Amino acid sequence: MPIITNSEDAFIQFGIWGILPEEYDGSWKSFQKIEETLHISDTTLFHNESIFLPSLEKHRCLIIVSGFFTYTIVDGVTQPYYVHLPDYKPFSLAGIYTILNDGFITCSFLLTPVKNNFKKVPNIQKMMPLVIPDSIRNIWLNKNTSLSAIETLINAVDPPNFIYYPLSKSLLE
Repeated sequence: MPIITNSEDAFIQFGIWGILPEEYDGSWKSFQKIEETLHISDTTLFHNESIFLPSLEKHRCLIIVSGFFTYTIVDGVTQPYYVHLPDYKPFSLAGIYTILNDGFITCSFLLTPVKNNFKKVPNIQKMMPLVIPDSIRNIWLNKNTSLSAIETLINAVDPPNFIYYPLSKSLLE
């Protein structure tokens, strides 16, 4: 995935989707509490025992996307939707990352509870990716931004007006 990290914020790098803890040694045994690594909810991040809190504090990134998928249930069947900006331009999702011992970057985007105009988007999880507008990009990437300021930022950012449409259910087969 194309990402901009807070340690190299002038460059687009590539990360592997699905964050792994910095101490990851190739075995999941020591990380059995991990339920999901593709995306991390804000409530999971701010939990005192979260293994990803150090990444939120020191390794924030922007994940560059042109859209994302949501799902809902229609007549007992999962229905995928594609969500994007009206002008189809890329945008940035708030993310965290780690750099593994072998130099690979792993990353995940942040999910927050659905709010405001995103409530119209079909979405079984009632969560949404946190979109970071250009106006606060530097605050998100600044290593000196405190965790309390990050939490305030996460709660204050409103989603843009997205367009969405259903995709063929055969994509899930």
